[in-house]
Amino acid sequence: MLLDLLKEQESGNKNILIKRRIISYYAHHKTSTIPNLARELKLSVPTVTKALSNMCTEGYILNYGKVETTEGRPPTLYGLNPDIAYFIGVDVHLFELNIGIMDLSGELKQLSMNLPYHLENSDMARDQVCQYIAHFIQNSHLCEEKILNVGINIPGRVNPISGYSYSWFNQTDIPLTRWFSDQLKVPVTIDNDTRAMIYGEQLNGCARGYENVIFINLSWGLGAGFILNGEVYTGRSGFSGELGHCNVFDNEILCHCGKKGCLETEVSGMALHRMVLESLKNGKASILQQKFESGQELHWQIL
Repeated sequence: MLLDLLKEQESGNKNILIKRRIISYYAHHKTSTIPNLARELKLSVPTVTKALSNMCTEGYILNYGKVETTEGRPPTLYGLNPDIAYFIGVDVHLFELNIGIMDLSGELKQLSMNLPYHLENSDMARDQVCQYIAHFIQNSHLCEEKILNVGINIPGRVNPISGYSYSWFNQTDIPLTRWFSDQLKVPVTIDNDTRAMIYGEQLNGCARGYENVIFINLSWGLGAGFILNGEVYTGRSGFSGELGHCNVFDNEILCHCGKKGCLETEVSGMALHRMVLESLKNGKASILQQKFESGQELHWQIL
């Protein structure tokens, strides 16, 4: 139901456009009275009243009761029906995978963390992500028609508009979003992991209410996200924020992007991991020495 409404992105139907604006407003502000909603959307009270009445009948909107007031007639609060649609988020990391599902109000309903995974640019690694998502959906016991979107966050160069990933899972000519959608039978979008993080902070985190923000993500890699004039900046080609691949050092260290001297070769979790292994190999004393000599992989959580 809701998916059909939101698909009408190019529709000239005035009523549909008003409903989409109401849904967008409530997604960000939870609840509101009719007068406040009309004022924020710059619409007349009768127009908003009629739209909300229809949306209550259709199941999109719920009546949350009267607001206590010392003057006049108590106004009624309205908000989204949280169980009419769900979003699934997937974080693809170097050595793990996280999957969560939230309802339309933003409440996290189910979460699977630290699923064993090894990111590499191969069909097998891509297929494994797909299998994890399919298994997660199956175990959630949700109607697939209620899944509004599966958003997959991937490190590296990602163009969210075209749906292509240029760093990982780029074995086919078709957009990665279309490949996942065909496999999962639900709408899928992708974005760079750092841009997804700053968008989350903008919606409900430390960047909320700020118009211009620079966000640095120091993990296994090094990335940046930008909010400019209240909007997440993607760049002309969708590759904004690749801070770690600025050429800074004359160190002859080959980066995983194929270039030498990238900032990420000295400033990142991967750089720290390499330095530790090199130090252990050169005989420096460490509490990790026993693991290193036994041949165990030295992977740790990068926070």
